[in-house]
Amino acid sequence: MTPALRRTFLGPLLGAALALTTSAARADRFEYLTYAPPPGWTAREAQDGKLYLRNGTDREGIITFHASRPASGTASQEFAATWRALVAPIAPGPPPEPRLQPDGDYTAAMGARQAPAACNR
Repeated sequence: MTPALRRTFLGPLLGAALALTTSAARADRFEYLTYAPPPGWTAREAQDGKLYLRNGTDREGIITFHASRPASGTASQEFAATWRALVAPIAPGPPPEPRLQPDGDYTAAMGARQAPAACNR
């Protein structure tokens, strides 16, 4: 490999390695999921999973990952049952229609809904 070709090849390669290192530093993992947590949100371990909290003066939020469990229905049915068990007690109302994302031998069902909340400060 000539010096000019070596510089041409190594420059982008080092740039790609730096980009991968930078993005890996922001990556987090829960069970089989790898994701980038929202900037500025605080991570906490929960009894059956992991959660992220956003505390601000104008908006607050929570993202919760619960430990997986064996399923007996479709991804949509399991999502609705889990929503009723975990979310409805604190934010009443029907579960949203989940977005399904197949990945290999499993399907992830994801959904969100905005709800008013009474907070004690």
